[in-house]
Amino acid sequence: MGTLADESRIDEMALNHSRAMAGQGYVAHDAAGFTTMDRYEAFGLADRCRLTDNSDTSIREGEALETVDKKIAGQNYTFASDGRTVPIDDEVTAGRAAVDTWFATSETRQKLLLEEASVAGVGVVVTERGGIYVTVDLC
Repeated sequence: MGTLADESRIDEMALNHSRAMAGQGYVAHDAAGFTTMDRYEAFGLADRCRLTDNSDTSIREGEALETVDKKIAGQNYTFASDGRTVPIDDEVTAGRAAVDTWFATSETRQKLLLEEASVAGVGVVVTERGGIYVTVDLC
């Protein structure tokens, strides 16, 4: 990817998207009038973050480089990986639950394990009502 400035931009992009999802009250790749590709372009990352898939047969960009989720503070979450049930009581537990959810689904697991991705931008926003919005953008 290059510089620390590039890495902070992808974190900022992910955080901005989590804020937009929190503002609209639901999880989606499109939020506040912007698609995933719009955000990569606005942050100057569209060209740099186009990645080939693990088989080198196609290009991944836009939504193929982003995962999103929402957890609710105070609710219990049962981890698919080991069967533990824990309360979601902070951002760390919410983040772990989101990653567990993503890895339990083959499509999102494949996104997160793209061999060419060298940076993951992470944005987590907690609302006053307990909604925890998580975005991961890859580059």
